[in-house]
Amino acid sequence: MRFAIPPALFLPAWSTAAVAAGVQNVQPSAQAIMHIAWLGLDVPVVSAILAVLGVVLARPIAPKGPAPLTVWQTFCVYALTALLLLAWVIERRPGFLFAFVMSIGLSFSILSVLEAIGDQAREFFSRLTAVFNPRGGSDA
Repeated sequence: MRFAIPPALFLPAWSTAAVAAGVQNVQPSAQAIMHIAWLGLDVPVVSAILAVLGVVLARPIAPKGPAPLTVWQTFCVYALTALLLLAWVIERRPGFLFAFVMSIGLSFSILSVLEAIGDQAREFFSRLTAVFNPRGGSDA
């Protein structure tokens, strides 16, 4: 059995938590201790771990998408979400709580985001093929 939180209940609670988490004031010395160098990048470890945990823990309770996902598709959703959040954490250096709250929110909305990106990609490639496909018969 799958437990899903309806968006009407999730959005107000998550929005409040995101605003509250965004106003925290992290001391620079505490933030500097929690970083490691990995592949030439300065990674804030705790924020990165909390972002990935937010994805893993929130995805099972997120509302279902329009169609059930296969195991491979589910893994891809987890991986894309985690990579997107890790890139954001490395680039923007959010506080611990803000990274966790944002990862939960993205886990709830990632299928809609991926669907929108897919629709835009399909539209782009259909326009691109229309430009290179001759319309009508041959001119020979």
